[in-house]
Amino acid sequence: IGEPSTESFQKLSSVLSGVVDSGQRAGLGKDVLAKAGDVLGSCIDSAGSGGVDAAAGGALLGSINSIGSGNTLEESNDPEAARQEAAALQEQLSALVKQLGDAALAQVPMGGSQELSSVDASGKGSRIGLAKRDQATALASGVSAGSLRIPPAALAGRSRRLTEASCDSGLSLQQTNWLASNPYSWADSNLGMNSLVAADADVLVIQVSLCGNTISMDTPDSPTNLTLNLPAASVPPAGYSAELACAIWNGSGNAWSLSGIVLADIDPQSSTLKCSASIAGGAYTGIYNLVPLPTSTTTFTSTTTISRTATSWTSTTTTLGPNETTETTTTPESSIINESSESDDTLYYILGGVGGALLLCGVGVGILYMR
Repeated sequence: IGEPSTESFQKLSSVLSGVVDSGQRAGLGKDVLAKAGDVLGSCIDSAGSGGVDAAAGGALLGSINSIGSGNTLEESNDPEAARQEAAALQEQLSALVKQLGDAALAQVPMGGSQELSSVDASGKGSRIGLAKRDQATALASGVSAGSLRIPPAALAGRSRRLTEASCDSGLSLQQTNWLASNPYSWADSNLGMNSLVAADADVLVIQVSLCGNTISMDTPDSPTNLTLNLPAASVPPAGYSAELACAIWNGSGNAWSLSGIVLADIDPQSSTLKCSASIAGGAYTGIYNLVPLPTSTTTFTSTTTISRTATSWTSTTTTLGPNETTETTTTPESSIINESSESDDTLYYILGGVGGALLLCGVGVGILYMR
């Protein structure tokens, strides 16, 4: 592309994005997308130590988005092999994003920040927020960039490494917001919380680097505070309620998980979630978790038995329910003998009708309270 410049980066990105977009409509395979990623990586490398500015970075990020939009899980006779192919391409794209971020950080002064953006008219695309901090300042005050805050206690475990490290890049933060373009949409929906993260979900990826090398910090006692976009609402299935939650990507299991991250607050005005994560570094998203609704069941059973012997009438009624009742009434024959046959028939009719009604009404009733 000749001498690296903002204009040359923009032209190459435009051509590459156009080729990739046209190829996708023609059924371009992931192997070709991977080759396009190789070309893009060489382009970023050509920037050298001078790095790239926001304009060039945004154009290059657009090319990464074009390649990523083709990394969907297509129908295949071997779904697992197709997922592995998509996972490999996603790993390549993640490396390209990190590579682009490092190139842009070369033009960010210590203590400064920068943003690269490539978002289309529909709101789909990505943004990369970059920040560079001095190691000593980070150890003393923690690291804050945008809505992300890593407390100083979370860095304490890395204090020796931070102190001894000697480089111009210092401690850097890279926050990549994938907007309406979940980079893990290819993951098996039967694993973890994957079925609750849509293909057009927003995903935040945080990378913390020291002297250019990515580090991850597991700090359960000093959680990292981050902000996620509110997920799109969905109607839960019958018997469940949908509750907002924060989720973290488990790369080893290729699944979203609720472990190691909790919902701290909800801000309806800005449509965001405040989350506290015990791991500083990784991919995060907001979801509507499905929680089974409590159930309450009330059961009534009623039995009526009527019999006549030579000496008496016996009527027995048993009701089982919240108020258990058993009643037995015996009427001497002598009190009935004096009644007319018409009264006798009427008694049969009344008792039989009552007994039948009780039998018809004596069924279990289940009530499902929905929240």
